[in-house]
Amino acid sequence: MTRLIALFLVGWVCSFTIGHAQKGKYRTSSNLFSSTQGFIGIYSGVNFSSPLISQSYSDYTLTDKEVNILNDNKQYESLTKNTGSLFGLSAAFSFSKYLTLAISPAYNTYKYKYQSQFSWQDEENFNNSLEHTYHHEQILYYLSLPLAIRFSPLGRRFRPYLQAGGYYNLLLNAQKHVITEGIDLASGGQVNFKEAPQTTDISDLYIKSNAGILAGAGASYYLGTIIFYLDGQYRYGLHNVVSAKQRFSGSRNIYGFGNVQDNLSLKNIEVSMGCYFPLKFLTKDFKPVIL
Repeated sequence: MTRLIALFLVGWVCSFTIGHAQKGKYRTSSNLFSSTQGFIGIYSGVNFSSPLISQSYSDYTLTDKEVNILNDNKQYESLTKNTGSLFGLSAAFSFSKYLTLAISPAYNTYKYKYQSQFSWQDEENFNNSLEHTYHHEQILYYLSLPLAIRFSPLGRRFRPYLQAGGYYNLLLNAQKHVITEGIDLASGGQVNFKEAPQTTDISDLYIKSNAGILAGAGASYYLGTIIFYLDGQYRYGLHNVVSAKQRFSGSRNIYGFGNVQDNLSLKNIEVSMGCYFPLKFLTKDFKPVIL
């Protein structure tokens, strides 16, 4: 009888120990499962670009100081007047409740505009003059590869976040549009004219890379099994994107004073909206893991 009681106690202790071990193992696995989440999504938006000029260049070198040229330096448009677009995919991984790593490859269209002027005046008859104004638009098409860390200290379903990181853009193509208008007083009277837009490929005038740093903020909102988010970024280019070797090679492709590119880097503000789809779901009621 004593042996039977001892055997029963040993069996009960072993079963209790194994049961707790298995239960502890299940909890650990469950905790690991519910403490991380992956996402994949799509997004689109707009960007606003502005060049940061490090050195200016001109089409001509004057030998006669009396020649009258107006606004030899280019007059660049402000950031809000240079509007482009973007769309892409995004993959994100939340490895804790507060931190998310996101990589969001996109097709980005950057634009920046400037204006230049050129005038001529007859030295013998000052009433004879000709003034040209050139409106230049540069359009750069990039494959953009941004990587950002997002910090979300507040909320559960509605979660604002701060972010910082870097990006690398690969140039796919570049185009230039020029519109010429002016006043002709050398044809016997005043003639105002505006020519048809001219377009040319200027891909060779830029280097292939455009790298920089980014910072911004946004917010996400869980709605069922879809997460909608609004994202804003400020991007700052770290180097000149114009090719020094090819600077003067494309200056005569289309007519227009100011075709020679200045040394410049780009800064951008990007605003986008998108949605994420969670990759991990709880087994009960097929609900997504919400950290």
